[in-house]
Amino acid sequence: MNRLEAVSLVEFNHRANRRLLRKASRLPIPALCPRGFLSYPSILVSLVHILATQWHSREAAQSRAVPVMTLSARDFPTTEAPRRRWDSGDRAPLRFVPRLSDGERSGSVRYGWPRARLRSRRLSQILMHIVIHVTQHRSESAISLTSRDLSPGSLDFIRYIAGGRGANARMSTRVLWPIRRMTNPPLVPRRQATHGLHRSDSSIWGLSRPGLTAQVGHAEDAYVAAASMQAAHE
Repeated sequence: MNRLEAVSLVEFNHRANRRLLRKASRLPIPALCPRGFLSYPSILVSLVHILATQWHSREAAQSRAVPVMTLSARDFPTTEAPRRRWDSGDRAPLRFVPRLSDGERSGSVRYGWPRARLRSRRLSQILMHIVIHVTQHRSESAISLTSRDLSPGSLDFIRYIAGGRGANARMSTRVLWPIRRMTNPPLVPRRQATHGLHRSDSSIWGLSRPGLTAQVGHAEDAYVAAASMQAAHE
């Protein structure tokens, strides 16, 4: 994992978390507590779990010591409390990751906590764990919020990259350039919506070049091209 990829991941994670919290904060704490179809009992408990996972994993990578303290939903009596704590926790990786050298980023770290054996993981794997683990619980919470007409919108990484904001601007160019070269004349999207959610796959977008998937060689490439165009038209 190079520097650009690492920074893009933590920036995406920060942006996606903010989108989720912005919607969740519209509900009072009691409305975030009912049990739902989530891995954890409620939206609030899921949010606290995400916050704790990011905090413990980052401390393992950065200070080599996992905090003994745990977080509980009782620590957040108002919707503003988790938002402030989460904003602070999200900004820490934005300061930590860009400062890593290539050797530190690709190397291993040993970490532990009292009365537990030391563990060793590649730092890049810890970063990936944070993003992938949080994505699961963030998605579950997003579905629950969407059922209450509080959808956070698209939380796709590829959509974030296609938007070309922040550190991902150069990554967007690097990822999309081969597709742009292979699609001449340019693709013409036909934006359609289904139940208020914009679909960006090639069948819904109606890309004007027939046989695009076969031409590019993989269906994912068509998705990337469509996502970049949707971002450009937003």
